[in-house]
Amino acid sequence: MVSRLGQFVWGMVSLSLLASCAKEQKKFNLSQPHQERQLIVTYKQGTLRNTITKSLHTFDAEQETLNSESVLVGIVDSGMDYNHPDLKDNVWSNPGETGLDANGKDKRTNGIDDDGNGFVDDWHGWDFYNNDNDPMDDNSHGTHVAGTIGAVGNNESGIVGVNWSVSMVPIKVFSGGGATSTDMLVKGIEYATTLGVFVSNNSWGGGAYSDAIYSAIKKASDKGILFAAAAGNEGENNDVGDHYPSNYDLPNIISVAAINRKDNVSAFSNYGANTVDVAAPGEDIYSTLPNGLYGLKSGTSMATPHVTGAIALIRSRYPLAKALEIKEKLLASTVKTNALDGRVIYGRINVANSMETDVTPPSIVTGLDVIQAGLNNISITWNSAGDDGDAGDASSYVIRMSDAPLTTTAEWDAAEPAILSELKRSNSVYTASIKNLVYNRSAYITIRAIDNVGNVSDLSESIAFSLVPVDMLWSEENDTKGNWDAFGSPWGISKIGDISVISDSPDAFYANGSDKSAVTQDITLNSSDLVLEVRMKYELEKDYDWGYIELSVDSGLTWKEVGKVTGASAWTTSSYNLKDAIGSAKSFRLRLRLKSDQSVNYDGWDIDSLKIVGQKG
Repeated sequence: MVSRLGQFVWGMVSLSLLASCAKEQKKFNLSQPHQERQLIVTYKQGTLRNTITKSLHTFDAEQETLNSESVLVGIVDSGMDYNHPDLKDNVWSNPGETGLDANGKDKRTNGIDDDGNGFVDDWHGWDFYNNDNDPMDDNSHGTHVAGTIGAVGNNESGIVGVNWSVSMVPIKVFSGGGATSTDMLVKGIEYATTLGVFVSNNSWGGGAYSDAIYSAIKKASDKGILFAAAAGNEGENNDVGDHYPSNYDLPNIISVAAINRKDNVSAFSNYGANTVDVAAPGEDIYSTLPNGLYGLKSGTSMATPHVTGAIALIRSRYPLAKALEIKEKLLASTVKTNALDGRVIYGRINVANSMETDVTPPSIVTGLDVIQAGLNNISITWNSAGDDGDAGDASSYVIRMSDAPLTTTAEWDAAEPAILSELKRSNSVYTASIKNLVYNRSAYITIRAIDNVGNVSDLSESIAFSLVPVDMLWSEENDTKGNWDAFGSPWGISKIGDISVISDSPDAFYANGSDKSAVTQDITLNSSDLVLEVRMKYELEKDYDWGYIELSVDSGLTWKEVGKVTGASAWTTSSYNLKDAIGSAKSFRLRLRLKSDQSVNYDGWDIDSLKIVGQKG
C-alpha cells in the first residue's frame, strides 16, 4: 500500500496522481487548458506597462520609476529556464560565486564554495532534487511562475511580469515529473532563508502537517522573510480540511486563492473565510515556458506569483519597511467583492492601492454596537468610516477585545484580536459576527478602520457585552463506555499517554473501506440552544477519508450532519451549534462516524471528550 503521507502537489489544476513507491515522493502528470491570455502587454508612450485584464482591476502599476532589482525573490519550485530571453536579465547572480577567484578561475565553475554558504558554485540558485548547482527547469511549472513574478519589462518582447526588474532565485525541489519529498522542501525553504530573500513563492502544497516544514517556515519568519503559498486546487474549504503549507499558523504566510476574469473564485480553487488571505488571477495565465516559449496555465500556482510579485513591487516602493509591514500594506489594499465574501479573509489584491503614498488615516468608526449576544458568539454593527478622513470608504476593519475600555494605542496593542465573520454591508452600515468566544464571557470590543494603504484610524468608543450565561449540561470524558450505546468495531476506548479517548482505531491505523460508528445513548435536555464541544486530534487522508459528527432525534432512524473533519490536526477543541439539528426535539443521540475510501490509511480519529453547554431549562 502506498501512503499519501508527504504528498506534495503543485497548485495547478488538471493533476493526475501517480504515486511512486519511494517514501514521501510522488509523481504527477500536468496538463493545462489553452484558451485566451490573461496577462497581456500594452504600450503607453513607448514603454511597456503591466496590466491584468481590465475586468479584474487587479493592478495597473506604472513602473517607469520603480526598480525591484534589489529585491531578492526565492522561487521554490521545479527550477527555472534561466536562459529564457524574457527571464535571464532578472535571474539572481550570486556575487560570492561570480567573477574570478584568487587563482584567476571562474568562481561559477571552480568547484569551491567561495561564499561559504555550504553550496559549491551556487551562482544562480540550487537544485535540491539532483543536489547540484544547475536549477534548470525540466518541467515548465517554475518557469511559468517566474514569468508572472518578473518577466523583463520594456524590452519590446514577449510578456511582462509584475516586476519589470527583480532578482529571482531558482530553487529546484521538484523533478521533471513532479516528484519531491519533505526533506527537499525543507532544504529549499532553508536555502532561501540562508540567502536572505525578502519573499519566497511556494506554488505547491498537500500532505499532512509536517513539523519539519513548519519549523523551516518559522525560521524564515524569524528572519523577516514572507512566504506566499498556494491555497490548493481541490475546490475545498481550507477552514474544514487543513491544507499545508498555506494553513500553517505563522505570521509570514500569505495564503492565495485563484479567481477568474469575472472576479469569481475559480471552480478548482480552495478557499477559506478564516484561512485563505487573498485572491489573485489564476485562470488561463499567459507566461514564460522553457526553451524561450510562452503558454497558458491555470491554478492557485498561477495566482500565488501575482502576490509574490506584488510584494516585491511594494518593497521597491518602501525599501525600509519591514516584512510584516509590507504584508499589511498588501492585505489592507485588497478590494472586497461579493464573490469573495466568505471565501477569503481580505479580498482581491490591488497593487495600485498599495503603492499610494497616502498618509491620511480614516475617520474614527462610529455606531459600534452589540446587536445580539449568544452562547459563544456576538453579532455587532457599526457605521462605515471614511478613507481619507471623512472622504471615501475605509478598506477594512479590525476589532479587539479587552477586559476594560481601550483608550490608548498601547492598550490596543495589548488587547486580544477578534476574527470577524459573516461580514455584510447595507448602505453605510456593517454587520458581522464574532464566534467561538469563551463561554460566560463579559468584555469590551473596540474597532478601528484601515484604509487602502494601511493607515489606521484612532480608536472607537469601547462597547461592553456579556454572553448568555451557560452551564455544562452533558459530558463524556471517554474513560469508560458510560454514555455510549453502541460501538461499531473497531471503535473503542484506548489510552494516549495519560489521556483516555474514544478512537476509530484503538490498535493504530484505521481500515480501508470503513464506515463504522460510535453512538451515544439518548441525551435528554430541556434546551435546544446547545453547543457541542469536541476535544480531538486526527490524522485522516485529506479529502478522501472523513470523520462525521451527526445527530439523530428519532432514535437513530435518520441522521443530520453537524460537523466533519479530514486531513490532520494536533489536539484541538472545536464547537458545533446543535440548535438547527435538534429543532423542537427534547431528546437526541450523537454519532461519531468514520468513512474511508479503498486506499491509504492513517492513525485515525481520537476524541478526548465531548461536552454540551447551554442554558439550564
